[in-house]
Amino acid sequence: MNTLRHLAPWTLRVLLFGAIPYSFYVHDYLFIFGAISAVIVSLLPAYWERNLKARLPLDLDLLVATALFLHIVLGEILRFYDTHWYFDKFMHFYGTGIIALLAFLTVFTFHWTHKVRLSLPLIAYFTVIFSMAVGAFWEIGEFLIDQIFGRNTQYSLENTMWDLIFNFFGGSAAAILGVLYTNHKEDKKIREIIKPIQDILHFKKKL
Repeated sequence: MNTLRHLAPWTLRVLLFGAIPYSFYVHDYLFIFGAISAVIVSLLPAYWERNLKARLPLDLDLLVATALFLHIVLGEILRFYDTHWYFDKFMHFYGTGIIALLAFLTVFTFHWTHKVRLSLPLIAYFTVIFSMAVGAFWEIGEFLIDQIFGRNTQYSLENTMWDLIFNFFGGSAAAILGVLYTNHKEDKKIREIIKPIQDILHFKKKL
């Protein structure tokens, strides 16, 4: 089981890497930048694991790799964004949910290691606000791409607003799950979950 969990993210990374030569083949140079960026982001958890001995908790490594694979391979190469209207909304919900989980665990690690003292509702509130901010920056990026390169990634104002709404749903779901999980788990289990984040942030205090 552990071997499968370790192999699955690397399989997705290899498939994701295959998007780069495809981008050269179709002469989509803007997409090349996106594909390379996605590969780099997907390798960050592996870098943290190798150099900091920190593995992302709750299988977030696999979730991140899956999100990037779905976006690049299914969404961009196979054009699911154009042919399946629900795919875009699912990706906004799913992608924002992952970002929100990372934000929740990071702030909760600050709280648990006494760097700051916050209540769980306040951590959840920050999680939603942070995920919405990231979603807004994404929409700004799409707008700039459309303006500079003459694309149509935003489609319409209505599409943009629904994207932001599903960002809110994804961030809220992650915040609620984070609160419920940390509120009902034993201290030992919570320590195991946040230790990788603690190591990545170079917090030296013993949990």
